Amino acid sequence: MRNPIWILLAVAVAVLAEGCASAPKDRLPVAPMGAREVQTRYFENTSAKAAMKAVIDMLQDGQFSIQRTDADLGLVVGIRSRVKNPSGDQKALKWMAIGFTYGLAALLPWSKSEATEIVADVNVTPVDDGVRVRITLLRRVLDKNGRLERAEPLTDSLVYQDLFELLGRSLFVAEAK
Repeated sequence: MRNPIWILLAVAVAVLAEGCASAPKDRLPVAPMGAREVQTRYFENTSAKAAMKAVIDMLQDGQFSIQRTDADLGLVVGIRSRVKNPSGDQKALKWMAIGFTYGLAALLPWSKSEATEIVADVNVTPVDDGVRVRITLLRRVLDKNGRLERAEPLTDSLVYQDLFELLGRSLFVAEAK
């Protein structure tokens, strides 16, 4: 005779596994308030025009190329690109493997060069006697033909802290002139 505890355990595991199903993919992801807080700073006694100029200076100093600006919307979009090629060690390993396997290793997918872009979207909004600046960063990986392979938001708070520190310095320099 079967032990009823095993049947109950099997039913419980099946119910729990069903509850772990993923959410439907037709919903848009909602940015958590913590991420928005990390991405936003308020600067007092600054005009929107001065903040826009400081944002452009900050992005250019960070090796971003400015793609779009709209003063009416307070929008600045900059992109920084980097191409990662396989190192010499990786190439040597590939050719050694091809030699030792009589060419069979050439059929394996090897690391290829890929382009990585960091897209910075900056929104400057006038608020009372200052401005609110929100920076969002997105990492995009492109294949060799320039098509998008994957994209992911950057959520590291230290990156945003460094950017806002640079923006504060840029505002200070602009006001000193």
